[in-house]
Amino acid sequence: MRRNLKGLTLAIAMLAAPAIAQERLDGDIATALIASFGVFDANGDGSADVSEILPRAAPVFAALDADASGSVEDGEFQAFSMGFATLAETTSQKTAYQLQRLAIFKRWDANADGQLNGQEVTLALVGEIFTAAEASVSSQQYGKAAFITDMQAALR
Repeated sequence: MRRNLKGLTLAIAMLAAPAIAQERLDGDIATALIASFGVFDANGDGSADVSEILPRAAPVFAALDADASGSVEDGEFQAFSMGFATLAETTSQKTAYQLQRLAIFKRWDANADGQLNGQEVTLALVGEIFTAAEASVSSQQYGKAAFITDMQAALR
C-alpha cells in the first residue's frame, strides 16, 4: 500500500510539473513585462501615454546604440536585453529569442538599410505600443505590443 502511494504521489508530481513550470514562466514573463513597461510609465500611474513614451524613445535609442555611432546594427540590438534575455537563457530558448529579435529588428528597419536610426526606433515603439487610437495604454495593453508578444512567444 505504501509503495503504491509513493508511486501515485510521484505520478501526480510528474503530471503537475509542466503546469508548475509554465506558471513560473508566466510569472517571470509578467515580471519582465512590468519592468519593461516601467521604462515608459514616467509618472508611475500604471498607464503610459504618447507624451510619456516619446521622451523615453531617445534614451532607449541611446541604450541600443552601444557604440554611439548614431545607428543601431543587429549586433547592438541583440545585445540589448529588453528585460527578457535572462528568461531566454533560463528556458533554453536563446536561439528562438535571438531569431525573434532579428525579426523585430528587420520589421523596425523601415528603410531596410540594415541599421536602425532614432526615428525608426521611435516610430516602431509608438506604432507597436499604440496599435489603435488609444490615448494611453496600461501594462496589460503594453503586453500586447507586437515586439513584446514576439519575445514572449520565443520563450515558450
